[in-house]
Amino acid sequence: LTVSMASYMADLFRDQYPEIRFVTKEEAVKLAPYATYNLGLFFGGDVNHQPFDFRQVGLHRTAGHILGVADLSDIPPRVNLSAPRRITEPYVVIASQASSQCKYWNNPSGWREVVGELKKRGYRVLCIDRMPEYGTDYTWNHIPYGCEDFTGDKPLQERIDIIKDAAMFIGLTSGLSWIAWCCRVPV
Repeated sequence: LTVSMASYMADLFRDQYPEIRFVTKEEAVKLAPYATYNLGLFFGGDVNHQPFDFRQVGLHRTAGHILGVADLSDIPPRVNLSAPRRITEPYVVIASQASSQCKYWNNPSGWREVVGELKKRGYRVLCIDRMPEYGTDYTWNHIPYGCEDFTGDKPLQERIDIIKDAAMFIGLTSGLSWIAWCCRVPV
């Protein structure tokens, strides 16, 4: 089995799945496989490429449905969880940013209240978004007041190393929520 994906993502899975060959898109075009499958999200009722609407079955089941091997169990992919714990105090990881405003939690005091309650319960609250602020035009979203700024454009493995020892992860519909699921922390 050869899987083509962005190298920064393949780096997360390569050692966990040695029986799979991970290649870049550029490497994949040079291959001559006997069969190929395009796994992705297809819109507009395209049931030839995607037999079920991902909004009905969940993003994590879409590939299995496309391949005809759908499994209804929720087993997260394996990632490297072997790094030593860096933070000794109890902590919660949050990610409040998203790629689109419609994915944000637009409650004007929601994040502030959540961070305050977690801190009152004795947790450090670490925000691990890529950017401390994100937006366009007149709408900008900032990391929640009171959390610790662990933002930055860092490798996903560094994010995993922080998430894996957290008491929980609180986030939006984003890749970091899926990464937290792979880390087997409550999401």
